[in-house]
Amino acid sequence: MDQNNLKSAWKLIPTTVGILILKNNDDSYSGITINSFFSVSLNHSILAVSLSNDSNTMKYMDENKLFSISILNSSQREYAVFFSQKDKDNVPDNLIFNTNNKGVRSVKDASVVFYCKWESSSIVKDHTIIYCKIYDVEFNNNDPLIWKF
Repeated sequence: MDQNNLKSAWKLIPTTVGILILKNNDDSYSGITINSFFSVSLNHSILAVSLSNDSNTMKYMDENKLFSISILNSSQREYAVFFSQKDKDNVPDNLIFNTNNKGVRSVKDASVVFYCKWESSSIVKDHTIIYCKIYDVEFNNNDPLIWKF
């Protein structure tokens, strides 16, 4: 399989963009841009998300099982760009967040926010699929950001 052909094929498929945010042990937050997530079960409120095993965010997942997935609205491209960077120092002042009563941070005015708790996971080569229980959801009528790589 030619990896360049595979990447070119995936670039043709538009996808919504999410930001996964979790709290670190030192009360700071980590986040990463994601586009690989899906509903596993509506009846059991289970969502799956794929993270690279070597991502900085993955390092904190074992330590804190609560996190949010904010599906960005069409005017929030700057969140996607910032959180897609490998090394993120200071969060720009124009990026605004909410924090729920469990201390979980999310992107303010996102189209959808899923508040999740890690239930189980499966390692698949260089990625981990995390299965989580959605314990709360917020949504509004903002159009989602659609991304084509």
